[in-house]
Amino acid sequence: MTTPPSKQLDQFVVRLPDGMRDRIKAAAEANNRSMNAEIVATLEEKYPPVDPWVSAIHALRAMNETIRSLPNGPEKLAALEQARAFSVGVTTAFLQQIGDVEPPTKEIADSLADLRNFLKDETAAKS
Repeated sequence: MTTPPSKQLDQFVVRLPDGMRDRIKAAAEANNRSMNAEIVATLEEKYPPVDPWVSAIHALRAMNETIRSLPNGPEKLAALEQARAFSVGVTTAFLQQIGDVEPPTKEIADSLADLRNFLKDETAAKS
């Protein structure tokens, strides 16, 4: 006997304060959905998925600010190397994700080809 798909999803027991179940039920009825669907929709609105690309951009900006604040010297060079390695990783992941998507312009296609070649050279140099 197979388990129904709904039983395979993550489950979480929540203790609701007095009256909240009735409010959820009323909202669910008003939106023509189950109470579970209403709760999930509300949580999705409040806690949208985190875009990994946005997170990477924020991390790169934070690294940039840190590097700018450091005086020239070994600490700054180490931070620059960390930022370079992180940037290469993010760029590699981005190129893997877009795969064979056709770029909208020749200029973008050429830039992506240059990036791919640079990353191949970086990978070869690390080996």
